[in-house]
Amino acid sequence: MLIIVCNIYRSNPVSSRPSHCYQLTSPTNHSSRQQQHQDNQNYETTDSCAEKSAAAAERYLQPFSLGLVDFPTEDGSGAVRGVQSLVDRPKPDGNSYGPVVFLEIPLEDTIWSSGSIFQEQKEDTDESWMTTMRHVTSDEEERLAIELLRRRKNNDPYVTNVFPRHHLSIWTLPQDLWDEMVTSKCLPRCYMESFRATRDRVRGVCQRLVDAQKGHETISFSFEECLWAFSMVRSRSVAVPELQPSRISTTTNDLDDVSQVPLAIIPGLDLLNHQFASGTLLQLLEEVSGESTVDKAKHKIWALSSTKPIKSGDQVFLSYGDDKDNWKLLLTYGFSVPSNPNSIVFWTWQDLLEAANKVRPNIFQDRIVAQLMDHPQLRAYTTLSENRATFSFDAKGREPRESLSNGLTMLSDLVVQLGQPKDDRLSPDVLDELIQSRLLALEVCQRELKRIHNSLCETKSNLEWHAFVEQLCVAAKQEEHDLGQLSIS
Repeated sequence: MLIIVCNIYRSNPVSSRPSHCYQLTSPTNHSSRQQQHQDNQNYETTDSCAEKSAAAAERYLQPFSLGLVDFPTEDGSGAVRGVQSLVDRPKPDGNSYGPVVFLEIPLEDTIWSSGSIFQEQKEDTDESWMTTMRHVTSDEEERLAIELLRRRKNNDPYVTNVFPRHHLSIWTLPQDLWDEMVTSKCLPRCYMESFRATRDRVRGVCQRLVDAQKGHETISFSFEECLWAFSMVRSRSVAVPELQPSRISTTTNDLDDVSQVPLAIIPGLDLLNHQFASGTLLQLLEEVSGESTVDKAKHKIWALSSTKPIKSGDQVFLSYGDDKDNWKLLLTYGFSVPSNPNSIVFWTWQDLLEAANKVRPNIFQDRIVAQLMDHPQLRAYTTLSENRATFSFDAKGREPRESLSNGLTMLSDLVVQLGQPKDDRLSPDVLDELIQSRLLALEVCQRELKRIHNSLCETKSNLEWHAFVEQLCVAAKQEEHDLGQLSIS
């Protein structure tokens, strides 16, 4: 058996949750939860629903001269709901201390994976249900989803009225449409496998949670409701290490596992759409109220500030992560960004081996490739999961990232282990083959995506998924464009 000595670099297109928005910060062409807001029309299902939604949102926005309005999309095809500034907010001058705060949210309003910041009194039936569900959850993501389901069942005003009722994502994709995507090979293998891993993981967790809550008649939820909760967690939550100090478990009186960073949804903050380099910053601050020493009370607030001027009538943005490439955005939020400054291309270990087989068939024979695909030291690259390690290339920077450099080095080392002389040309030859093969695959993918889109239009089935397929086309088209600009010597 070959002895593989390697460092595993995880460069995974899957993003299980939004990045921590401490530096809520990206290009002139902005994007948003357009998929989620525009197509589902979740806020405008009825006049009553729209009024309730506006009222719940305005509680956080109106005191700071902000409003929730519909903005036309850049292509003029529809509208997307976003937060608008109703006053001019000038850029901080040299005499100002730090950026100007334009939104404050009380800490106690935070919805997080351990419930409420200040645990509200729950009904006995709620506590029994929560105890049961917490015993079957394995991470912060699952715990926050359970908390959202509880709040939804109890008609929490913000969760019930502001959150969309549906979310278009790979895990909510109808089975027939998913099957067609798989059989048509409308995405390169690396992305399709990442999509499958995400879909299988979320749907598997939801089924487990649905099975676990059976028997609790006071609070029950369906598989579809659980998918909704996971969608809200992945598209609206942020990591909040500020809430991580050791705390006593409400169920076991033991210290909770503090190795996982808590997740939270901050009402008001989750209404802002995405823009790279937005210049916004989120901080947890302490506010002092009361004039006399006796009356003074300290309250913690989430303060959102901006380092950029904002004009009256402008939309206010935050960044969902300045390092997010289109595949990460698609997997988490369901949209992609034309001209995304982060043009990252991903390959699997199988892709690297097939490229090596193509350029050095006498060395990387089919038998060797099969052995390397089944090698126990390489399971981090071969076992399908959301955390599977992949190999990435910066198409804008025109260079391999550390993960791909490491993978190419592994191939070169294998040549020597197989008793062959050192091959200095192997790495550039494999990289060139990877790029050329991906360009051919993207051409086929775009053709298949267009066919699926046209089929949806003709049959008028799954109409709400048109835009999701279009977003896949945007991501594939940009990757093809950026790779096509490369000139590999």
